[in-house]
Parts: sequence; C-alpha cells; structure tokens
Amino acid sequence: MIHGAPSGGSKPQRSRLQACHEGGDGRLHLLKTRSPEYADAADCTYDLSLIRWGVRTLLESARLLHIDDPRAPRRRDIAARLTPYAEDPAAGVMIDKDVPLADSHRHHSHLLWLCPLRERSWDRAGDRDVMRRSVDHWVSMQQRWHGYSYAVASSMYSVMDAPEKALDSLTFFADLGIVDNCRMTVNTMYREGNNFALESPLTGAQSVLDMVVQSHEGVVKVFPSVSTRRPDASIANLRTQGAFLIDADRAAGATRWIRIHSESGAPLVVDHGMKGMLSVRDEHDCPLPWRALTPTRAASQLPRHATAVITTKGTHPSPPREVPPLGTWTRWGLPR
Repeated sequence: MIHGAPSGGSKPQRSRLQACHEGGDGRLHLLKTRSPEYADAADCTYDLSLIRWGVRTLLESARLLHIDDPRAPRRRDIAARLTPYAEDPAAGVMIDKDVPLADSHRHHSHLLWLCPLRERSWDRAGDRDVMRRSVDHWVSMQQRWHGYSYAVASSMYSVMDAPEKALDSLTFFADLGIVDNCRMTVNTMYREGNNFALESPLTGAQSVLDMVVQSHEGVVKVFPSVSTRRPDASIANLRTQGAFLIDADRAAGATRWIRIHSESGAPLVVDHGMKGMLSVRDEHDCPLPWRALTPTRAASQLPRHATAVITTKGTHPSPPREVPPLGTWTRWGLPR
C-alpha cells in the first residue's frame, strides 16, 4: 500500500519513463516534472523513487514467477544508472538538487523512497544517517501538516526503530490536535473542514500495522515497533511478504508466541524479538528444523501450507485475544 500518496496539484505532461534521458555523466536523468503541491523540479526525487521502485519490483516479480521478460535488460539498466537523489549534508534528501525542502510540506513526496517504498533499510547501518537526517528535517516543520502527515511520520518512526516517537505521532493524529479544523471522528473517519478525507484514516491504520508486523527484504518482523506504553498486543491473520499469515501475542512487554502459516513455501526469516530458549514446532506439536541467525532472528524452510509455532520454553499458544484498552476510550460502531 502506498499510503498517503499525494495526488492534488500534480498534472504530469509526460510519463516518467518518457522523461528519462542520458546525461553527460552517463546517468539517466529526468526532465522537469513536479513534486506534488510543492515545486517543479528536474531530477525530481518523487519521480525518481517511483521509477526506481517500479523497475526493481518488475524485475523481482519476473524472477519469482520464472518469467523470461525481454524488457528485463532495459529495466536493469535503468535501475543501475538512474541518477541518485540530491542530498543536503544537514537536511538529507532534497526535492531536487536545486530545490530544498525550505517550508512546511504536508506531503512526504520526497520521502517515498523511505516509506512506503523502503528503498533504504534501518537494518543497514550505512542507510541510517540519510534516513534520520531526511525525516528530522521534514518533521521539524509541521505548520502545514494535516492528519495523514502525522500518520506517515508514525510509520517512518516505526521502520526506523523508534516506537515511542511512532506512538506519539499516531496518538496526536487520533486524539486529535490537528489545526485548521481537521479532525478524526469517533468512528475513525476523518474530516478537513466540511470534507472527508479517506486516505487519512487508512494511513493511520497502516501506521498501526507497521507497529505490529513488518516484512521487507525477506525478513518478517513481529512486534517490531510496539511502545513500552502498550505492553500487551495480539494480532491475527496478518499477511506479510512471502505469503505468510501471522498470529502473535505479547503480554507485559514480551512476545509470548508467534504462529506463522506459509501459503507459498517461501523461505522464512523471522525477527521474533523473543528472549531465552525457543521452541519451534508445527501445528501437530512436532519439532521443526530451524536455525538461529542472531539472538532474535531465526530461519526455517516451511513447506507450502505448513505452519510454525514459535514459543519460549514452557509457553503454549492460545487463541488471539481482545486486548483491553488502557485508560478511557470511546466505543464506536453498532451497540453490543
């Protein structure tokens, strides 16, 4: 899901790939396009990130589906030679080399590469500096932010291993201290003045999902960004990359068990976050082969339609539960 993707004010006159041309440096560059609701830009980061994600996704899809795509060489060439994003030493990735983010901008257009496209990864130490600088600069100017801005910031903090900031951003959006008559209603819909904006609550829902499960570059992360202020959590049937379905339970700030069902037989690497001796068994309580990659990360080859249950020694899984709320809350929906 590309959540909170900007749409207003952008009327491209050519497709992104048609705008590619080779520069004197041998790199592929873009003619002038537009960064949504902000400025016209050559080598626009917004467009570069979508092109880079698009060609890489097509190449990976062809590999997984065993398709001999005649356009693959061209796509590999684009992926290899597309010009990098312009960066500022202090502010991180820019709109383009001549256009910094100088004012508050409600859209995260120039940060799509970070979230949701996940071009960079917090797991790689070399990526962290540019991710941190870019997010810090965008977040430093919130005067023109709307609801989804805070929800997207929450997701960014979740993929950057900052669960407390992630919860703060999402709580501000939900509670709602948004300016300019923007407000979340009690049934989780969202309005700006007299207009409803569907993308904002959907972005907020995605932000909650990013707290409890993530999957990227072949790793499934369970409860990767749950705040210490929310010690209990329970999830059921959440789908990840690799066609895995995840159930899991967390109590008193610790993950108790994880159930993973494989629909395709893809290799499984799970970042479980559990401490102590682990038990990995199938749905019939028989031991499954697995290997520890790190103290909190394990690998297993689950056959198609097989299920793995990961617990600490002496713990047994139970059905997913309804976690009681903390503090006061307002019920919504049909009366029960």
